[in-house]
Amino acid sequence: GGWAGKLGWVGEGKQVEIPLMEHWVRRVADTPRQTTMSGRRARQLNVRDAFAASAEVRGKRIVVVDDVMTSGATLEEIARVLKRAGAAEVNNAVLGRAQPESG
Repeated sequence: GGWAGKLGWVGEGKQVEIPLMEHWVRRVADTPRQTTMSGRRARQLNVRDAFAASAEVRGKRIVVVDDVMTSGATLEEIARVLKRAGAAEVNNAVLGRAQPESG
């Protein structure tokens, strides 16, 4: 598949370009926005089966990048579908953490 872009990473004196493969996961169900959900369980149920992963992920080590995580329900669901599609490893990178609601 083609690259949707590149993520640059600089560390320990090395620069690495990591392909951004946005097409590997797609939303397949129109669900209400997570911000309208109250509580972690409601958010988990809201995104259950809302995503599908490409067969291209088989055997790949994947990092899912999210701008802001609140409950983690979306990241968990995306990791679940990636693993179900055969990804060898799935990790998350989060740029910011919102204060989660209790519940």
